Amino acid sequence: MAISHTKVTLLCPVEKVWNKVTDLTNFAWRSDLANIKIIERSLDREVLCAWR
Repeated sequence: MAISHTKVTLLCPVEKVWNKVTDLTNFAWRSDLANIKIIERSLDREVLCAWR
C-alpha cells in the first residue's frame, strides 16, 4: 500500500474543514472512494459505515 503525507494551510475556519472531511453524503472530492454505505447511525452521532 502506498502512503502519502501532505501538508497544507487552509485559510478558513477549522469547523468548515471538519464538516467537509466528515460529510458522508458529499465525498466527490475523495477520488479514492466510489461510494459510502451508512449501515447504522446512532443518537450520539456515531456512524457505522462501509466504503469502496
